[in-house]
Amino acid sequence: MTHPRTLLLALGLLAAGLALPTPAFAAAAKTPDVTVLLRQAAVRLRHVKGFGTAYLVNASGTTASGKGTTSATGITNWSFFYTTTAKPYPTATIDFRGGHFLATKVVAGTGFPIIGGGSVNPLPTMTLTRAVTLLHTAGFKKAFTNVQLVHLPQDQETIYYFTFGSGSNLSWASVGTKSGTVTRSS
Repeated sequence: MTHPRTLLLALGLLAAGLALPTPAFAAAAKTPDVTVLLRQAAVRLRHVKGFGTAYLVNASGTTASGKGTTSATGITNWSFFYTTTAKPYPTATIDFRGGHFLATKVVAGTGFPIIGGGSVNPLPTMTLTRAVTLLHTAGFKKAFTNVQLVHLPQDQETIYYFTFGSGSNLSWASVGTKSGTVTRSS
């Protein structure tokens, strides 16, 4: 634990305009849950011309390091993929990296390949933390490297898809955001 005098000294030096290295007690900003980020991204997109009625088709989350994680807090980078019928820009992505949203990318033409295709609507209320808890309860203890939030046409609900392993050793598991059902996929 940092001594209160150290904190006061650091604050005083900062107020004086002196640059200091980041103190050990200053942790990186916590990434909000994807359910919060989804709503924030939607608000950002409403301000982009032609995307007032765009809908989310996929949210993709990864770790900052590219290595696996066993917790929801390990997923810190998100990309949100939207589509609309507006011409000539039918698709847009909004990325969240390093604790903040980056510029919205609007793509002209046919768009980009995405998992899903259905509209993620309504936005899910199940948090990623809850989905990971359900995964662990169902016996999935290995680290996952990627999380996709999609609504496939054949599904009755929006699904969290977790990717385990890499290369030719990939496996998947899914968690329904309404039912809480955990399913193994290979």
